[in-house]
Amino acid sequence: MTEKIITKPEWGRKEHLKMSDGASLVVRQTGSAEAQTILCLARHGGNGLEYSRFAKRYGDQYHIVAVDRRGHGESDFLPEDQGYSIQQFAADLLEVVDQLELTAVIGVGVSLGGNLLTFLNDRRPGLLKAAVLVDIGPEARVPDDMEKAMARMQTLYGLFSASYGSFADIVTAWRNIMEDQWPNVDDSEWEFLAACTTYQQEDGRWY
Repeated sequence: MTEKIITKPEWGRKEHLKMSDGASLVVRQTGSAEAQTILCLARHGGNGLEYSRFAKRYGDQYHIVAVDRRGHGESDFLPEDQGYSIQQFAADLLEVVDQLELTAVIGVGVSLGGNLLTFLNDRRPGLLKAAVLVDIGPEARVPDDMEKAMARMQTLYGLFSASYGSFADIVTAWRNIMEDQWPNVDDSEWEFLAACTTYQQEDGRWY
């Protein structure tokens, strides 16, 4: 029997953009292309689905664009023998900007997404009219407990690469890993994160 989960937060027009190396990146858009563009970039491990509520709230006023980075969401992954880097993400982002012919955008970036906006501003001066940076400081800082930070990162990688027998298992995994960092997140938010980052496959498991 298939377990019922909250509705996947799909939104906007989904497009697969081909990068110069042949990889496909998913971009979601909503609102009029004639309106002011807001470019939305998610945190590490996140994807464009997480901007569904933002798009619903502002899509009538703005042209909302959200990008699934390589290896995130529904975008293609790198071959196993290649590592991900912020330089790779930035290069992809520049290709997306060029293909969509974006100019004078407002950027909204969370964590790694905010870092990428600073790269974008450096590579394309004048492209960003303004930026909202969430959960990012003015400079990189080495964590006080590097061993603990690395252990958390490895656990997160494990969460994204594992499969789960039930949707409730995914919610529990998110909560167990991150609740000390996000102590005020309620059950509905953990469920939202789980719905954004996993898909149920034909074998009934979630990946």
